[in-house]
Amino acid sequence: LTGEIPESFGNLTRLQFLDLSNNFLSGSLPITLFTGTLSLISVDISNNSFSGELPAEIGNWKNLTALYIGLNKLSGTLPKEIGKLSRLEIFYSPSCLIEGPLPEEMENLESLTKLDLSYNPLRCSIPKFIGKLKKLKILNLVFSELNGSIPSELGNCSNLTSVMLSFNSLSGSLPQGLSQLPIKTFSAEKNLLHGVLPSWLGKWANVDSLLLSANRFSGVIPPELGNCSVMEHLSL
Repeated sequence: LTGEIPESFGNLTRLQFLDLSNNFLSGSLPITLFTGTLSLISVDISNNSFSGELPAEIGNWKNLTALYIGLNKLSGTLPKEIGKLSRLEIFYSPSCLIEGPLPEEMENLESLTKLDLSYNPLRCSIPKFIGKLKKLKILNLVFSELNGSIPSELGNCSNLTSVMLSFNSLSGSLPQGLSQLPIKTFSAEKNLLHGVLPSWLGKWANVDSLLLSANRFSGVIPPELGNCSVMEHLSL
């Protein structure tokens, strides 16, 4: 399919599921889509050529649980109104042109379990408010031009199993706050992280993939890594 989303879609007031993924659609998203379709639960417009910014009216989608907008040309910063989507569980937006910083209002996404903003020119630090997303399980910020350090607040996401931060410009050391997380996958390759590899990495009993190569770590390999008995992929 080609062309744009018809403005008449705003008349679909009972629409709950919208899937336009994997087409050749383009143009900006019509405002009527955000003002008329207030019953939407899931929206998937990924892998098209949509452009422009997400409008403030996205805050009208109060029932939305899943938003897939990745692999498009959507640009600009995320509107603060996205914080009104308190039922949102999945926000999938890799490979767009979204810029940072991320709005503080995102701390209100109390239902969020998966956040993927990889391959976007965020050019900011990882916000500390992510630590308030208590249900977050998967965080993917690979190739997002991130700077600054990994916030210790990330350790407050007690359900976090997968953290992907590779190919950025993150610096500092690995914060001890991460030691109590139920991590299965942790990748932070190709950054500027330094210091010694901490012994608490051995507390990640369920980790099967630990990727920390191409950083500036020094010292010895902690023997406690031998406690990670289900490890399948280790790169230091």
